[in-house]
Amino acid sequence: MNNAPHILVIDDDKELLAWMALTIRAKNMRVMAATNGEDALSFMAVRVPDLILLDIMMPIMNGHEFLQKIKDIPEFSSIPVIMMSGKSEQKDVSGALEEGA
Repeated sequence: MNNAPHILVIDDDKELLAWMALTIRAKNMRVMAATNGEDALSFMAVRVPDLILLDIMMPIMNGHEFLQKIKDIPEFSSIPVIMMSGKSEQKDVSGALEEGA
């Protein structure tokens, strides 16, 4: 597991976050879990993840704000980001893709 990918999951729904972390660990990957964008940035200062799973609607710093912030930081800008949301409107999907998710 030393070479296992590090996945950062960011979601304010603690039950969903726990389920995703459990699922990722079951696939022999490492996981870091944060309930908001500010905490996630703190984790990233210690360990740069290989992939980010990012909720759109969160308190403190929403997914769009978080994505914009990391895209402006050279060492984080190339990390793949998958945005997740209960929102299903085309504008939300298009917006996430335009932002680099």
